[in-house]
Amino acid sequence: MQREEKQLEAALDSLLQRIGDLKMSIQSLIMKLECDSRLNWPSVLDSYAVISGQMNTLLKVMKNDKTPPLRNLICLPLMLNPDIDEELRQMTEDRIKSLSHEVTPDLLRTKPDPDVEQRTNQFEQRAMQVAPEPAQKQINALNKVVGHVLDQIQHSRDDWETEANVRAAASQTSNANDTHALIAAVGLGKNLKPIPISVPPQPGILIVFLQIITKFIISIVYQVQAGNFPSNKRNCKVQSLLYCWYHYQTAAAAAKSKKNSINFASQSSRKARRAADGAGARTTVSVSA
Repeated sequence: MQREEKQLEAALDSLLQRIGDLKMSIQSLIMKLECDSRLNWPSVLDSYAVISGQMNTLLKVMKNDKTPPLRNLICLPLMLNPDIDEELRQMTEDRIKSLSHEVTPDLLRTKPDPDVEQRTNQFEQRAMQVAPEPAQKQINALNKVVGHVLDQIQHSRDDWETEANVRAAASQTSNANDTHALIAAVGLGKNLKPIPISVPPQPGILIVFLQIITKFIISIVYQVQAGNFPSNKRNCKVQSLLYCWYHYQTAAAAAKSKKNSINFASQSSRKARRAADGAGARTTVSVSA
């Protein structure tokens, strides 16, 4: 008796583990179908393959020789209680909170509901009323349609695989890194060198100071020339100094203008000489001709 109980306990633990794995796979598939916006058909097929493998493993465990026949065992509640049972709630993951008179008949039912059973019997009777020959014709027509659909699916699958192979074999004409770098440069200005902006040089403090002093001295010279400056010994020295500065500025301006005129005259003479040389060359060519 104890041996059978141990075998039953081990079999139930194994079944619960397999059922838990199967439940997790089904939940994962439902989450993919409801929440994954990038879901594709190969991913769904992989999920179905996992579920199919887990179902086969569960059936193998149930058909194992060490597993006692579960159909010979009966599960009955020892007591019905409308109050919430925490242990039952944890075991069923909040699906069943208590074994009450409302829940127990549905949980222990071995047959469908009376309404469902009645509709099932009606469908079976309607199917039995069909003659064998029309039923066979309908079956053949349905098989023909299903076969045609399968052929179309297989043909489309072959075309898709061929296109995928052609795309994989084609040489790549772009570089993903370069594309991302170009987008970042255009959109965000990444890795772009700034254009240097030339700023005109500002005069130094000494030059500005000399310009101010020059303007001040020139204004004083104008005042002296106008006779607005008082005449005494100190002012005579200032006047002589200012006159010297004024004459220096005048001489410098005259020298600069003379230099410019000399440069202009030299350029004019060079142009005239070049013109004369060109005319002489043309005359020589005409005489020789």
